[in-house]
Amino acid sequence: INKIQTLKIGDVVKENFDLVSIDTEGFDTLILKSWPWGKYKPKVICVETGVDKLLKSRGYKLVKKTKDNFIYCS
Repeated sequence: INKIQTLKIGDVVKENFDLVSIDTEGFDTLILKSWPWGKYKPKVICVETGVDKLLKSRGYKLVKKTKDNFIYCS
């Protein structure tokens, strides 16, 4: 098993942003559950898996479903 270094979003981003696209081959929910919502709340979130319940609880709604992605807006 190979280990890889991971970083938290706050380690690389120092200001807020409007769009986040998460492409992590099935780890979207895990990432969003640990997201620092108090610090970063993008207007648009694009993910590969539907995370309706989680994002709706954060004030987002599904606005578009494409072949590969779900797009949520706050």
